[in-house]
Amino acid sequence: MNIAIIESIAQKTLGIETLKSRNSDSLDFYDLGVGCIKDALELAYKTGMDAGLSYYAVNQEGKAHD
Repeated sequence: MNIAIIESIAQKTLGIETLKSRNSDSLDFYDLGVGCIKDALELAYKTGMDAGLSYYAVNQEGKAHD
């Protein structure tokens, strides 16, 4: 999973604008509910699983398995 996907999940589920450190407590630390964190973790896990399954479904030559 690349950083763009991770940052997109943070933006959509946690309301975090960027994952880059901005050297400011008010910009780098967030007060988040457990439910939001759970949603973000579940989405990240599902995204990784989907990527792994897609990779597994295609062999070295790029042909789909039967």
